[in-house]
Amino acid sequence: MKKGKAKAAASALSAPVASVGMGKGKGKVDSKLIKANDVYICGPLNTQDRGGFSYFITFIDDHSWYGYVYLMRYKSEVFGRFKEFKPDVENQTNRKIIALRSDRGGEYLSGEFLDYLKENGILSQCTPLGTPQLNGVSKRMNQILLDIVLSMMSFTKLPLSVWGYALVTTTKLSNMAPSKTVAQTPYHIWHDKPASYKYLRVWDSPAYVKRLVGDKLDSRSSLCRFVGYPKETSGYYFYDPSEQKMDIKMAFLNGFVEEEIYMNQSEGFTCVREEQKVCHLQRSIYGLKQASRSWNIRFDEVIGGYNFIKNDFDPCIYNKVSGRSVAFLVLYVDDIMLIRNDVKMLGDTKAWLSK
Repeated sequence: MKKGKAKAAASALSAPVASVGMGKGKGKVDSKLIKANDVYICGPLNTQDRGGFSYFITFIDDHSWYGYVYLMRYKSEVFGRFKEFKPDVENQTNRKIIALRSDRGGEYLSGEFLDYLKENGILSQCTPLGTPQLNGVSKRMNQILLDIVLSMMSFTKLPLSVWGYALVTTTKLSNMAPSKTVAQTPYHIWHDKPASYKYLRVWDSPAYVKRLVGDKLDSRSSLCRFVGYPKETSGYYFYDPSEQKMDIKMAFLNGFVEEEIYMNQSEGFTCVREEQKVCHLQRSIYGLKQASRSWNIRFDEVIGGYNFIKNDFDPCIYNKVSGRSVAFLVLYVDDIMLIRNDVKMLGDTKAWLSK
C-alpha cells in the first residue's frame, strides 16, 4: 500500500463509525428447542404500581417475538423472575430453553444466576460492549409496550398506579396482534394454534361487578373499570374507583371525660319516683362542649397503637410506613379519608378501624 493511501485509510478508520445491526438467521425452527430469549429490564418508573412495583422485565422469543413480562419491586429480583419464567415456558410449550441473551448487566452475571443456567444447560449469551442492537428485540419491545401504556393512560382517568395492569394487558394483546416482523401472530407461532379473541374487552370500559359481601340492603354491585386479565384464574381484573372514605358512627361517644360532669335526666327517660336525681356522665356525648376534643384525644391514642404517626405540621394527618408500603389517614371531625400505595395495607387498616 502506498503511503498516501495508508494515511487515507487510517483517517477513515478514525472517523465516526455507525453501528450496523447483525441479521438473525432464518433457518427452520426446532419444535423442541427455544434457541434464544432476549431479556431486558426497564425502570425504575417514577410511579409505583399498586403492588409496589417500579421495574419490569421482558423475555422475548427470538423466533416468534412472543413476549413475557414480569413486574418487579427491585432490580435484584431478576434471578427469581427467570426461575418463574423457565418452568412456565417449558411446561406450556414442551420445549427447552437453550440460550438466554442479555446485556452485561450485573443482575444477569451473578454467580448464582450463572450457576443456575449452567445446571440447566442454558447458554448465557452476553452482547459485546457498545452493541445494544444485538439485544434489540427485547429493548425495542420494552419501548413499544411503554408507548402503548402511555397512550392508554393518557385516555383514562384511572390513577397512574394501574400502569402495571395496563402493561400486562398490552403484552397479552401484542402477542395476539399481527406484525410485519413475523408471518403469523406471535401467539400462533408460540402455541402452534390461532388465538381466540372472544373474551377480550376494551381496557378501562365500565362494568358492574357483583359485591361479595355487604349488608342486605346495600347495592348488589359496584361500578368498576376493566383493567386486565388474571393469569392464575379465569375472569377479569376490575378497578373500583369509589373513594376510600370512612365515617365513624357515633364518634363522640367513643371519647372519655376527665372532669366530674352531671346532667339532668333526658326528657322522656326520666325514672319514675326518682325525678330529682341527676346522671353522672361516664362517656362523652354530643352537645358537650369538650366532646370534639375528647373524641380527638381518644382517636389519637387508638390510631397510634396501630403505628400511625401524627404529622408535625397538621395534627389531622397521620401516616404509616411499612417497607415500601405507605398509607396516609386524614381525619376531619368524624370523617376519615385513606390514601395509600398498597391495596392490602388499605384493607387491613379499614378492617382494623371497623372493629
